[in-house]
Amino acid sequence: MATDIGIGKSTNENSYDAGVEAARKALGMMGKSNPELSIVFFSARYDMQEATRGVSETMGRCQVLGCSTAGELTPEGLSKESLAVLAFRSDTIKFKSGISHGLCQNSWEAGAKLGKIFEEQFDDSYNLTAMLLPDGLSGNGAEIVRGLYSVMGPNVQMVGGSAGDDLKLKGTYQFYGAEVFQDSMPGVLFLSESPFGVSVRHGLSPVSMPMLITKAEGNILQEIDGEPAVNAYLKYFNLSLDAKGIEALGQLPESHQHPLGMPELGDEYLMRHFINTTPDGSIICTGEMHQDSIVRIMTGTPESLMNAAKEAVAQAKISVGDRKIKLALVFDCVSRLWILQDRAAEEIEAIRSVLGKDVPLFGFLTYGEIGKFQWGQPQFHNITVVVCLITE
Repeated sequence: MATDIGIGKSTNENSYDAGVEAARKALGMMGKSNPELSIVFFSARYDMQEATRGVSETMGRCQVLGCSTAGELTPEGLSKESLAVLAFRSDTIKFKSGISHGLCQNSWEAGAKLGKIFEEQFDDSYNLTAMLLPDGLSGNGAEIVRGLYSVMGPNVQMVGGSAGDDLKLKGTYQFYGAEVFQDSMPGVLFLSESPFGVSVRHGLSPVSMPMLITKAEGNILQEIDGEPAVNAYLKYFNLSLDAKGIEALGQLPESHQHPLGMPELGDEYLMRHFINTTPDGSIICTGEMHQDSIVRIMTGTPESLMNAAKEAVAQAKISVGDRKIKLALVFDCVSRLWILQDRAAEEIEAIRSVLGKDVPLFGFLTYGEIGKFQWGQPQFHNITVVVCLITE
């Protein structure tokens, strides 16, 4: 009984050829095994239809799904503008794949729909882990997670990341089989005889006093302590509380290194980056903000983020004990680059230093991450790294 993994990558300029090349490399790494499942992460520079056609035709009778990204992670490290393929088969892990649509129209319902697809093969005698790949520019990530949780309940771990588009912020792509979509969420439910190890870390710490979110709607943070939300940032950076201050804030690189954090159980923080401001002083965030929650301005260093990534791997390894790790899935927020800057590749090497060089790594830079702190329910995160260790 075994789990066989193959990973391939291509930077071929031709979209179809890139899909074929990466898929052939993954198959070659598997040897004589025939894959049952293939996951594909690729740069939005490719023609999605042609790239997926190349992968699907090469893989043969195999379920194929994936999404566009803001960077691809393979055993070679972090790459940009590439196409990466994971080929997978196992005697000890079953799976059920599927896709749901309409995230923008009703995110909760989209999550619940995928949960119902997974429910068709639900068997709580196995260890259950759901991997989700939602559109990163459509819908409410927190509602997606809550919708799936409403169907699957606490016995299912959730991991995953939101699709990206190389930071162009114009539109992300998801695919299932040979079809390409937007505003959708493909995913896989793994049913394993051995537990998967999952951990979430960010490495940021509060630098402001606790403040109260007095008005918020979705990802629009309108008021903090009864004032326009942007005032909290203006005060922190000693900028004037007027239009000139807001303009200066938008031009301040350091502002991107100071996301917002809402405290959770166990001294953790649920992280949110701010995308932009509105004329009324509201802040547009990368994820849902909770009215009546405490919020603090956070910061970190390249070292603190890399240490957090190592901690995530170490914690995930503890949860699987001495079981053999076949693969590490890594979902790493592209917003961390604001702090890591030109040291992003070092974070992946930090992960590998704890993981071990013999364990293959596969993942991507995301527009949001899905996972659970040590306590509580699974959540939609920003500026975090989620590690999932697949064992046999």
